[in-house]
Amino acid sequence: MKKCSSLVFLSVSLLFCLLVGVSAFFSQADVTVEQRDATPFPSFYSADDGLNKEFDAQLSDYLSERMPFRSVILDLKATIFQKVFASSTASDVIVGKNGWLYFEPTLPEYTGSSLLSDRGISNIVDTLSQIADYCEAKDISFVFTVAPNKNTLYDDNMPLRILRSDVNNFTRLQKALPAAGIPFVDFSQMNTWAQEPLYYATDSHWTVRGASMAYDALMDALEIEHQDYASFRWIPQEKQTDLMRMLYPSKARTETEMVPDVVYTYEYTSRFRSEEDINITTANEAGQGNLLMFRDSFGNALLPFFAQHFSTARFSRAVPCDFTLADSGSVVIYEIVQRNLANIISYAPVMPAEKIAVPAFETGDSGCVRLLSEPHDNLLHIYGEIDESLLAADSTLSILLTDASGSQSAYRCFPISESSMYDDGVVRDNGFSCYLDQSNLVAGSYQIAVCVQTNGKTIAYSADTALAVER
Repeated sequence: MKKCSSLVFLSVSLLFCLLVGVSAFFSQADVTVEQRDATPFPSFYSADDGLNKEFDAQLSDYLSERMPFRSVILDLKATIFQKVFASSTASDVIVGKNGWLYFEPTLPEYTGSSLLSDRGISNIVDTLSQIADYCEAKDISFVFTVAPNKNTLYDDNMPLRILRSDVNNFTRLQKALPAAGIPFVDFSQMNTWAQEPLYYATDSHWTVRGASMAYDALMDALEIEHQDYASFRWIPQEKQTDLMRMLYPSKARTETEMVPDVVYTYEYTSRFRSEEDINITTANEAGQGNLLMFRDSFGNALLPFFAQHFSTARFSRAVPCDFTLADSGSVVIYEIVQRNLANIISYAPVMPAEKIAVPAFETGDSGCVRLLSEPHDNLLHIYGEIDESLLAADSTLSILLTDASGSQSAYRCFPISESSMYDDGVVRDNGFSCYLDQSNLVAGSYQIAVCVQTNGKTIAYSADTALAVER
């Protein structure tokens, strides 16, 4: 009897192994469905590193990814966790109430756990102010806007365990912008604009109807007559949503949305692959005016409305934002999602720095400034950092150049610590950055100082190195 039981167990085990092997042979690895690259088979040895000490762990990852029916199993696990435990198996997805999903990277703003310093908020305002001034001087219509995080507008279905803070970077910036006179469209009350939600339940973005209302608000702020899409017939269609796709990688689960029943007449003039392209250009013979829009994924749903209106439009996700692409008489829109506000002061916008009168200054201690420079097309990018103790929350910065003859010139600069200097994701408050028009500079060596203006008093701090301008 005991021998018979052993034979049965052995037979079942062999049959299971056979089924796994056959199914593995005929089934494909489905990491492509999960939208990532498959782990390659690890090497035992490389000429550079010798024996691979991580071979066991890498082999485990390789085999687990190729486990048959992997995505089906992941879907089943996600369903159990969502329905039974009201939790998520995807690190970037928060399972809320009533079938709503939220994007985990929005939590620092929601809870107020990752606040910028007062100087950080001041630096954003100063940066936007310089952009607005540049556009005004070039006869460019400019408007800035922030796409709110979904849980900023629709938090009723957020898990009760996650507490919302009344203070975050967005609310602090909202208070600071009006005094600076920066053209700003505020979507913080967008949830009151319509009876139905203007964000998807299972996606992190606004709906097409929400995007159409955002389009109306932006065009109104720019004082441009435009098509009112509310007058169109709206029809249902199915949309694959990003948070649902993260949570259930193997199945194309959709959410019903409403879209305007309209035939768009614009054409893509760039090699269009998807709305996620870094640069997209469009043309419409029936359109009017030229648009340059700096945007993120919230701009995907905005694109058809703006492309339909303007005769030419460029939609850019490139970093840094290059404002030299805008021509006189054009329109520039700068859209950024709430959770990425710190990105505004991570890379200085590309534009020639404004030349200003040399300020009356006192000389500060030397050795407080680290200077870097590199060419950028026809511009010279000067950037670096200054001792943080020398800056107040509202200090403004400028660059002072002194040539070999002692002649001096000054330029506004952005209070931005270039992220490329550190590559650690930390937002710093003690940087400076500007782009100088090299055609205005005589070849030679320049002494550089950073002028810090605080409460009407300006102190110039010399850089650690000189600047060489070549032709």
